[in-house]
Amino acid sequence: LPSVFARARGTAKVRLEAGRNGHDVARRLSADVDAALRLLFSTVGADEAACNVSLIAVGGYGRGELAPFSDLDLLFLHDERTTPARLVE
Repeated sequence: LPSVFARARGTAKVRLEAGRNGHDVARRLSADVDAALRLLFSTVGADEAACNVSLIAVGGYGRGELAPFSDLDLLFLHDERTTPARLVE
């Protein structure tokens, strides 16, 4: 999965170097990362019914304005009854 993120950032870099609008590139990169995180979240079996966990994007990423070398600001919201061990099973 790290290669998915690297590929998305590489695509954003190419778009910027080609003169594309920075806001459009940031929105597209955010959408690409959304898709990758959905895949990751579904791969580990983290559906809300099973473990009561939600993944929430915050900061620039949450606004859909992810810059190519920005970090991902994520919030994991969970039911207080969910144990840490359950989150990583």
